[in-house]
Amino acid sequence: MRNAIALALTFGLCVSTVGPVFAHQHHRSTTHSVVQQSMMPTAPELKLVKTLKGEDSYSILRPSFSRDGKYLAAELSTTKTIRIWNVSTGEVLADIPPTLLYGDSRLVDGLEFTPDGKQIIAMCGNNPLKVIDWQDQKVSRTIDLGLTASKIEDYKFTPDYQILAIASANGVDVWNFSKGEKIAHFLDGQHVNALDISRDGQKIAFGTNGSIEHSVGILDLATKTVENYPLVKLSDDQIKMVPNYQVRHVAFEGNNRLLVGYMALPEGAFKPTGPAGVFLADLSTGQVIGPKPLSSDMLSFDPVTLGQPFNTTFVNTFVFGAQKTASAADFLSPNLNKVKTLTDADLNSPMLTFRVSPDQKWMAGSFKQPDGKVQMRLYELLPQKMDATTSSMN
Repeated sequence: MRNAIALALTFGLCVSTVGPVFAHQHHRSTTHSVVQQSMMPTAPELKLVKTLKGEDSYSILRPSFSRDGKYLAAELSTTKTIRIWNVSTGEVLADIPPTLLYGDSRLVDGLEFTPDGKQIIAMCGNNPLKVIDWQDQKVSRTIDLGLTASKIEDYKFTPDYQILAIASANGVDVWNFSKGEKIAHFLDGQHVNALDISRDGQKIAFGTNGSIEHSVGILDLATKTVENYPLVKLSDDQIKMVPNYQVRHVAFEGNNRLLVGYMALPEGAFKPTGPAGVFLADLSTGQVIGPKPLSSDMLSFDPVTLGQPFNTTFVNTFVFGAQKTASAADFLSPNLNKVKTLTDADLNSPMLTFRVSPDQKWMAGSFKQPDGKVQMRLYELLPQKMDATTSSMN
């Protein structure tokens, strides 16, 4: 039990000490079994619930759940339309046309629901951010972000939606979203591919173009300074594992670690030259666990770390080209070992993008069919059933 809790603290996992399991257990062996089961990394079972109405001849992008998990939004890339579904019934509730968005020629770079689920937030490069009432089909608010770059590479909101951070080819911009006021601009002139905001809203992790050992850092919002850059300290052997790789994802894992995702994408290249991968960096020392190659070449969407009862990180990768489209979904343990890998054979077709609902109940993914068309599927995330033998061994 002590080892399990130590592992949890090391990797930022949560150990519940509330409720009957811990408060009213009288048999140490039973308590030990419960803790081991709760901490054991295990990939969820994906139960296909329904294929949602509406398909696209190219792709369905940026799936996003409302905070309560009742609604799902995504953009149909061919028509530049944002569709809203009822998660429970699969019913199409609304289609937001490109006339309310950014026209027939621009896809959104960002798509989220407001906390109450009544509006969506859409972003597109150097165009104004739009808050749209999807039921009344009206733009209720705009914010001129003043970006000089034509594309938003990444963005994150704090959980209360007070702060919005945006990464682009001209650094990082931080906004007080509720007031519509710009707070700070960092890394002017640098191409920032990825960012994340710490749980307390005080730090921003970022990843820029260039070699990995010089690409990851931390920004301090309180002092408006670059606090730790470059953060990552790779050994010579680790550097040899990731030549010409670029950081494409960063995420705070608990209080002490940063999850970094990368692709083998040399400057000027149009497609990866090797498998994508991830590593963990210690925020205090910069020391690295990994790198760990993944099962395919391109990160399709932000990796998602699932809490109890799964305790795994879910990463989807794919190969996309004229001759071949294939995907792989890797479930990684807290120390980045592969717990399970799902292939196209497991999922029946390549998965291009995915999103997990805030309550970890649902996963929405866009899938490429044999005829080339793309559909949105809804899966339920279920804990794996443990047989009697496995349970008794714990």
